Amino acid sequence: MGFFFIHTVIKFAFILTLGTVALIFIIQQLLGFTLTTQASTSRIKYDIKKLRDEIAQLLKDLSPWDENDLELISLQISEIQKNVKLNQIVRGYINNIYQEKVVAFAYKNYYGKKGKALLYARNSTSEFYYKISTKSVDIYKDEKQLGTLFNDGGFIEKGQEDIKAKVSQSDTMSLIPVEIDGKKVASLTNPIDSTYANTRAVTILKDINETDGDLLTSLVLFEIIHRTNTLQ
Repeated sequence: MGFFFIHTVIKFAFILTLGTVALIFIIQQLLGFTLTTQASTSRIKYDIKKLRDEIAQLLKDLSPWDENDLELISLQISEIQKNVKLNQIVRGYINNIYQEKVVAFAYKNYYGKKGKALLYARNSTSEFYYKISTKSVDIYKDEKQLGTLFNDGGFIEKGQEDIKAKVSQSDTMSLIPVEIDGKKVASLTNPIDSTYANTRAVTILKDINETDGDLLTSLVLFEIIHRTNTLQ
């Protein structure tokens, strides 16, 4: 009688334990789904702060930035440092053609979330950050969302439906065209095809206003860091 009672109790406890484990798993999945799909503002702010902290010591070495410096950016990325933990963080500088450090950046790859990443870049006057997913990149300047860059190179401003800008996704072109409002405004030097790291990264072909200049800068910084494969 005692044996069967103990056996029943153990069996009930085992079933209860399985149920608890299953419940915990379901809760974890729901929380993970919520964080992934809703991109919690507080979580993003927390991670941005962590990336700011990652490059805080790099900022003291940045040269001052002015409106003409975009055309002086090179393809040279220097002092790459990788902090490999659960979520890998890569940080470094983008140099200009005079080998001065003009942009500091940090990149976080979310472990276990394929294609999910966060990129933070800053010059002496502004910060840019990029929420990267498998299909698109949400681009921000000074905490204001500029819009979304899609995998085909099309960029749509926040709250709009029409394509504002276009960056060719060609892997073979030496000069990658960038269009804003249907007009070619700049060319990016393809890092894959570049012989020298201090080659100019961008050539501006048309005068653009300050708003479009911010957009162009945000696209250029992302493309340089993304295409040079420093984040692998």
